[in-house]
Amino acid sequence: MRRSHESLSKSLNEFILSWWDGDFFFGQYSDDVNGVQSSEATNRPVLPDLNEEVADQTSYWRFDLNQEPCVDEDVNREVTLIFISVEELMAWVKSRALDNGYVVFTGRSKKKKGTDEVNKIWLVCDRSGEHNSTAILRRTGSKKIGCPFKLIVIYDTDSYGWKLQVRNDKHNHEPAQNLEGHPFVRRMSEQEQNMVHHLTEQHMEPRNILSSLKKQNPDDLSIRRDIVGVTSTHYTFCIAHAFVSKEKEENYHWVLEQQDDARHAYRAAVPTSRAAVCTREGGVMATENKNGTKMNIAIIHPDLGIGGAERLIVDAAVELASHGHNVHIFTSHHDTNRCFEETLAGSFAVTVYGSFLPRHIFYRFHAVCAYIRCIFVALCVLFKWPSFDVVLADQVSVVIPILKIKKSSKVVFYCHFPDLLLAKHTTLIRRIYRTPINYLEQLTTGMADLVLVNSKFTASTFASTFKRLDSRGIKPAVLYPAVNVDQFSQPNGYKLNFLSINRFERKKNIDLAISAFALLGSPDIRMYLFNLKYFYLGGFDQRLRENVDYLEQLKFLAEIKGVSKQVKFITSCPTAERNALLSECLCVVYTPKDEHFGIVPLEAMAAHKPVIACNSGGPVETVKDGETGFLCDPTPQSFSLAMAKLLKDPSLAENMGSKARAHVSASFSTKTFGNQLNQYIMEVVEQHKRPKAE
Repeated sequence: MRRSHESLSKSLNEFILSWWDGDFFFGQYSDDVNGVQSSEATNRPVLPDLNEEVADQTSYWRFDLNQEPCVDEDVNREVTLIFISVEELMAWVKSRALDNGYVVFTGRSKKKKGTDEVNKIWLVCDRSGEHNSTAILRRTGSKKIGCPFKLIVIYDTDSYGWKLQVRNDKHNHEPAQNLEGHPFVRRMSEQEQNMVHHLTEQHMEPRNILSSLKKQNPDDLSIRRDIVGVTSTHYTFCIAHAFVSKEKEENYHWVLEQQDDARHAYRAAVPTSRAAVCTREGGVMATENKNGTKMNIAIIHPDLGIGGAERLIVDAAVELASHGHNVHIFTSHHDTNRCFEETLAGSFAVTVYGSFLPRHIFYRFHAVCAYIRCIFVALCVLFKWPSFDVVLADQVSVVIPILKIKKSSKVVFYCHFPDLLLAKHTTLIRRIYRTPINYLEQLTTGMADLVLVNSKFTASTFASTFKRLDSRGIKPAVLYPAVNVDQFSQPNGYKLNFLSINRFERKKNIDLAISAFALLGSPDIRMYLFNLKYFYLGGFDQRLRENVDYLEQLKFLAEIKGVSKQVKFITSCPTAERNALLSECLCVVYTPKDEHFGIVPLEAMAAHKPVIACNSGGPVETVKDGETGFLCDPTPQSFSLAMAKLLKDPSLAENMGSKARAHVSASFSTKTFGNQLNQYIMEVVEQHKRPKAE
């Protein structure tokens, strides 16, 4: 009966709200609180006096005139709108107040006797109350002018809902014509607060976080002090002081070296701290660069979406910017609704060229189209921008000879994995099509001033694949990708949930995980299967046919395996939701075979979770078998056995997770990655500055 009453009340509310003109009782104000109207006419429609008897035809402004008097004797009227929740009522009142130029907030509240449940709330105008300052020697001001407007929100036990009483519907001031400067309308939503928190953990400056908020929501009215109350240089207090007697270059270098040592010591105690060298007047003299050299660095990436390669590029940009360099990313596609938050934060610029160029031709010629798009980006960088000190490119090496036209620029190429090994060569036509592309890949990769790879596995594959380069002595250096461990807090628990994170691509071998999960129905572990879930999070792009087809294939596989109700697919999952699922799961299952590196195992271990992965490729270098997870043969039986071990003993998952966190913090942190990348870049620049031997 109560449920049907709530449903009827909700339907009635929706009907009344759809008819309402939006002014509610905020459309007039009086200079005399006793009811004498102001002589100045406002441009808002004037509603009838609430003390007058209401005509029958105003059915949307209804009052029960026969009801018993309210306990509060000076209540003018009671609005017969019943709200299911107090939040819904408060949002409704405040929204209509703002529409009419007023701000309403909670004055006080009252709890039900003997409980912690609030059953009565007083709502007042933000200009209510009196200013209590006792200042004598200085002039003071206040927005409080004793506005008598007052509403009361009461929980009605008969209707099981919240209703509104109007104690005084008069304001003694005019409505604001512009509320943009009011703190109330600058309040951030929960999603915006989470975004600010996440970007703050990424060491973004307040002005860059604010810029990110504006890009996400152009109507956002937040200002910088809503983010954090510090100065423009983020200068809070001094951790070291240096006096330089003479303005010599070597003296400044010495100061920077000492400052860098002090910064690292302080950051060890306070991981979120940042430091800068400033003059006595507060101007930034130099940023966090041990060598005191600030360079202009360009990064060229084909598609700045969401994936392991994109995560590395974004981390590289963030870390290089934190070392004091000017960083600029150039790409052919950047969707602000499907990207990493740091690309919107403003600590580095992102420029898109060639988004109009096709990604494929009738779902064919993907490689050719990718080459064309990247070449177009490189040409735009070459002719539209001045020389960069260093250009970092990845995935597509054909841009390297274009970038080296400017002799002053040094090119660093990051090879995630040889593309010719990722392409299919199953038919004669495909082999003919790939032959010139494969030749260009090896030829142009060797033109880079420095080649970096993501693992020792990729380095050995590079040598065996590009034999001509290996014979010339071109040996790539290993730079492991990293994960920001600070974004992961202590886990919320170890529920009987398994989690996989990967793009919806066939090479990720996701069907292995579904098949292994289906084998957990054996009798010896059936007792653990109550509420058992498997969550699959994957980067999903509707433009890619493989993503669409493979997702449907996985859903069909789950159906025929009988686990469709336990397996949940989440496409392009937001970072906050992903971290929440990571914090609650039992472990992370990572299924790609011969993966060149794999950032997901690092993120899982940073979140205190063990990893089950294939015993090949990059995970062999990141996951310690039996200590931070399990390395298994790529078969459903092997994976299912490892999953069953954690199901039977959740404490094992907790112990492995603790060791995994310590392992990642020591070897794969963003700080380590940033320092190594900066060192490589500084070395390649210094190497080409040295005069060649005669």
